[in-house]
Amino acid sequence: MDKELNTLLADIKRDLTAYLNIKFRLIKLETYEKSGFISSLMIYSLVVLLLIFFAFLFLCLALGFYIGELLGSLGTGMVLVAMIYLLTLCILLSLRKKLLNWLTNMFVEQINQSDDERNEEVVGS
Repeated sequence: MDKELNTLLADIKRDLTAYLNIKFRLIKLETYEKSGFISSLMIYSLVVLLLIFFAFLFLCLALGFYIGELLGSLGTGMVLVAMIYLLTLCILLSLRKKLLNWLTNMFVEQINQSDDERNEEVVGS
């Protein structure tokens, strides 16, 4: 009886150790997957933001030249566009907390959406 108990406890210990090792490995792989997704999302967002930035920059330059031509002074046109930039900056600074919350929620939603899609693929398989 004592020998059976020792054997049973040894089996339980071995199975528990194997389970914990597999669970740890699974958590590690899920972490790699999430960090890869977050990295790709950040790189994609950075590329899109850079393209939007340059498009906006050239549109503002064109607007500055256009306003300068209308007013007869290139400098005045550029100053007016710079004032538009400053006004936009002031608005963004005043809405900083709301914008940060919105961006954080959007980012977390993207990550959760990715998890939901991955879970649906596993369940659907």
